[in-house]
Amino acid sequence: MKDTALYSTSQSSNKYLFLITWPIFIEVFLQMLMKLTDVFMLSYVSDDAVAAIGVVNQIMTFMFVLFNFTAMGSGVVVSQYIGAKNTQGVRKTIANAITINLVFGLIISLFVGLNSHFLLGLFSLEPQLYAFANSYTLIVGLGLFAQAMILTVSSILQAMGYTKDVMYSVLIISFPSEKTHGFNRGMIARQG
Repeated sequence: MKDTALYSTSQSSNKYLFLITWPIFIEVFLQMLMKLTDVFMLSYVSDDAVAAIGVVNQIMTFMFVLFNFTAMGSGVVVSQYIGAKNTQGVRKTIANAITINLVFGLIISLFVGLNSHFLLGLFSLEPQLYAFANSYTLIVGLGLFAQAMILTVSSILQAMGYTKDVMYSVLIISFPSEKTHGFNRGMIARQG
C-alpha cells in the first residue's frame, strides 16, 4: 500500500485530488490517442478500412464496458478494504477480481472470435467493408481477454493509489506502438 505520508492531513484535499487524477487523465488521453492513431494509420490503406474498423470499434467498445463494470467494482471494493485496513480483504478481492475478469475475458474473446460473422451481420456491411471488418474483429476480438486484465489491474492499482504507475505503463506501451504505427505509415505510403 502507498506510503502514509501521501495521505497526511497537511495536504489539502484539492491538492491530493489533483495528485491522484492527473495521471488518470494522461492515461485516458494516451489510450484515446492510440485509437486515433490506428484510424489515422488505416486511412493510408483505404477509406473502406477506416469505415469497417469504425463499425468494429462499436462492438469492441461495448465489450470494454462489460469488462469495466467488474474492474471498477473491484477497485471500489479494494478502496473500501484499504480504508478499513483489511489487508486480507484486499488480497482476496484482488485475487477474485483477476480470476473473474480473466475467465469472463476469455469467454467474451471466444464469443467475439467465433461469432464475428453473426456480430458483423447485425450491421449489414457491404462486401468490401465486411472483409476488413472480419479480419479486424478476429484479431482484436480474440485478444479481448488481455484488455479485461489490463482494465482490472489498472483499476486495482488506481484504487491503491498507484495512479502514476498505471500512467507510466500506458506511456511505455504507447511509445513503441506509436513508433510502429509511424513505421507502418511510411511503408504504406511508399507502397501506395
